[in-house]
Amino acid sequence: MKITFLGTGSIATKSNCSSFLLNNNILVDVGFGSTRALTECGFDTKYINTIIITHFHNDHMGDIAHFLCRRFAKAKTHPLTIIGPIGLMDKIRGYYSPIQEPGEPELLFFRMEDVTVIELKPHESFKNETIHVRSFPVVHYSYYFNKPDNRCYGYVIELNGEKLGVSGDTCLCPELEKNIPDADTWLMDCALLNEKEGNNRHMSLDEVNKLAKQYPDKKFYTVHRRDWEIPTHHADNLFFPVDGDILEKKSNNPNHN
Repeated sequence: MKITFLGTGSIATKSNCSSFLLNNNILVDVGFGSTRALTECGFDTKYINTIIITHFHNDHMGDIAHFLCRRFAKAKTHPLTIIGPIGLMDKIRGYYSPIQEPGEPELLFFRMEDVTVIELKPHESFKNETIHVRSFPVVHYSYYFNKPDNRCYGYVIELNGEKLGVSGDTCLCPELEKNIPDADTWLMDCALLNEKEGNNRHMSLDEVNKLAKQYPDKKFYTVHRRDWEIPTHHADNLFFPVDGDILEKKSNNPNHN
């Protein structure tokens, strides 16, 4: 499985918002700037046939209207499937609102005639001839309302017999821990540097490092990181990719291989 890290940060970081390209044609999250990052890495929207959304925050879904409009303007080579939590279609419609033409409120939205939207319930799966996606709920409290959003998912994604885990935004919660054994490689929320900063929205490096030591046969790639300095001491199977890194190739970043 090839993983291109289009974005390893969030809205408030120097790095791009969360977005990962699998095998050149599957996007996991499409945060603000992801369409531009895709082009800068030598890809284009016309090659993407699947988008998987972990949750509806702007740093994970904010570029969806830009992506779809660019896709319409360019050649549409493949039908597109968008997978995400319950309410996904309404959220896509909402992201179109700021770019609607006066007097034509539905015009751009209904140019999605070759786009299939799949809304998954927690623990529900989607499968076709190339991909198997299984969702599980994670705990990611709202910053503004201090309550969990039940539309925040992690995923176990199977491609060509390989299994990739994606935590989405989450604190260290029982559902995430239960699913760790089900994938050999994990893209893991690691916004916080240490447990003293711990909250009910994100995981800390201390927590992810403990998971890596608990499962030494698995590889953990920290993403959604804030602009903290990467430590020199950590588990051997814990990595710190930066924007533009490709998992199949040796990175120029000394903290990632």
